[in-house]
Amino acid sequence: MPTKTLSFFANSLTMAKDQCSRTWTRMLWAIIQRLLHFASPQPASPSLNGGASPPPPTPAAHVVLKVEQPAGAPSAQPEPAEADSPAASELPSAPASSEDTPSALSVATAPSASSSQPDAPTGAPPPPTRATTSLQPYVSRQYVIGGLSFEVDARYVIKSVVGKGAYGLVCAAEDNLANSPNASPASASSADESAGAPAAAPTTNKVAVKKIIDPFHDHTDSKRLLREIRLLRSLRHPNVLHLTDIMPPPSLTADNWKDVYLVTRLFDTNLHRVIYSGQPLTDPHVQYILWQLFRALRYLHAAQVVHRDMKPTNLLLNRDCELALADFGLARYMPSTDERRSSLATNAEPRGKSGQLTKYVVTRWYRAPELLVQNKRYDAKVDMWSVGCILAEVIGAKALFPGKDSLHQLRLIVEKRGTPTADELAVIENEQAVNYITGLRQKDSSSKPQTAAARLKALFPKAEPLLVDLLAELLHFDPAKRPTAAQALEHPYLAAYRDAPEEDLPTPEIEMNFEKQNPSKEELRHLVWEEVVRYHPDLRGRV
Repeated sequence: MPTKTLSFFANSLTMAKDQCSRTWTRMLWAIIQRLLHFASPQPASPSLNGGASPPPPTPAAHVVLKVEQPAGAPSAQPEPAEADSPAASELPSAPASSEDTPSALSVATAPSASSSQPDAPTGAPPPPTRATTSLQPYVSRQYVIGGLSFEVDARYVIKSVVGKGAYGLVCAAEDNLANSPNASPASASSADESAGAPAAAPTTNKVAVKKIIDPFHDHTDSKRLLREIRLLRSLRHPNVLHLTDIMPPPSLTADNWKDVYLVTRLFDTNLHRVIYSGQPLTDPHVQYILWQLFRALRYLHAAQVVHRDMKPTNLLLNRDCELALADFGLARYMPSTDERRSSLATNAEPRGKSGQLTKYVVTRWYRAPELLVQNKRYDAKVDMWSVGCILAEVIGAKALFPGKDSLHQLRLIVEKRGTPTADELAVIENEQAVNYITGLRQKDSSSKPQTAAARLKALFPKAEPLLVDLLAELLHFDPAKRPTAAQALEHPYLAAYRDAPEEDLPTPEIEMNFEKQNPSKEELRHLVWEEVVRYHPDLRGRV
């Protein structure tokens, strides 16, 4: 017994010593970074519109962000389907579509150099293999990472794993042809530039390679993949992630094609990691992040695309605060019956033809009330509510509405932002949901009525008043009262960016005709192959 006790205390002292050592190391590193920050020239701010824009008018881009994964950060896992089934929420609804369940894989964020990567490939890259074809041989390298085979074009050297999920994994890689004249596939880039897209970001050899495991075995997964590829290819905005390459299979044909590899730009981290890193975000930080995010959504919504999965893990960041909106696996093109707009300068946002789409979209904590009460129709304003939830999490360093199920989520919304008015309740199509919220309102009637802004101010007493006002606007229960992305850019909290140059980008044409045609799995496979040919025109004519 004494030996076990001594052993326990010895282990405890060792752990305490290690913890103390790590704390002093972090403090020393923070001091060194601060000294280097003042001793070295300030980094250039992210270029806007292909480098033609001046630096942002605030110092937000000059503050280095931490990119390490905090030990205590809650993970943003996909919601279990049973948590939002009618039995759990007690609200009747149409059957849920498996097509729109949240993906477990988020697009590429790079870990810090100090973080451990047990699944990273070690040693020299494996020897290349060649496919025997009548064309130029396709050279590939095969890695085994976390028990999964990872076979990529030899131009990409896998360095580390940066994300895992049920549908595959994402790795950081180096592109050996990044500075070559043939680095970018000619057909895809030239087509986008001819449509008026901005110049590509400065060439870098750091890329993210996302492996989607055998998407063609399932009809829903095939449609989701094709939808995401077409959106990532068509959307050309400085704050929206863009697809730079789709690797062909080693056989160079669509027959028996299983795994799909997508290549995008690699970012240092994501907003989720920053929020829970312990690093305080100042108002200049928040303003710059919001300004970029609203610009991305203004562009997206003008193209009549609704993201439908806005959350901190899908907002990629670099150390200079450059932001990119990512993960379009649940995004939907929702075309309007009205004439398409060709300019983004207007504050009027296109009204989508919001058909009877599935309600089981958006990770629950960021889900808008119209989705929670299972309205049959919704529009781009669901993204704006999600931005409000993200903004509250940035301010308070924790989720504002961490609901356990849909009913609990509604109760938290009523408790924290106030009970909806009779006019707001009128937009709810589900009678049982109205009765449930009315019951919550009656229980809350004993307390003194407060506006949503007043309640949010009480929750965040140290926050800038204009920031709380913007938050209250985004968290309106009635979607019609929420601002559009263009209107949010005009809010006084973002006044520092009011004179910033506009992108002046054309509205992209989104090709989603296959949604109406209901193609088979094999037809979807060949449609994805056509996307590959856009990046590798030498494969044209092969099936």
